[in-house]
Amino acid sequence: MKIKIHYIAGINGDRVEVSGVENEKAIWKEVFQYGYNASYNRRYAKYAEDDYNNSIKYNWKSAYCLKPYIGDILTDILAEYNMTKDNAEYSAYYVFPQREATKDELEKIIEGLYAEM
Repeated sequence: MKIKIHYIAGINGDRVEVSGVENEKAIWKEVFQYGYNASYNRRYAKYAEDDYNNSIKYNWKSAYCLKPYIGDILTDILAEYNMTKDNAEYSAYYVFPQREATKDELEKIIEGLYAEM
């Protein structure tokens, strides 16, 4: 099985699509959107965790959800399949200019996905 990680730089937000592929067919797919169900860095993940805990503590009507750091999410998914970030297959797409990322851009994106901020 291959794990494909596709980064999409959108107009209003970025997302990461992760899929398990076998025989060129996607077996499963998960989508993580920054600010919705994932955080861009650890600091934002901590803010989301604080909001989540406070919503329980103070019984706030609008429920907050946890938004773990994207690097932790990807590392956990890869570990589940006995893989590391070096074993995954990466791609990236820029929505506004409607183009794939260059090799240099893709390397920076991959570095950013796992950066310790």
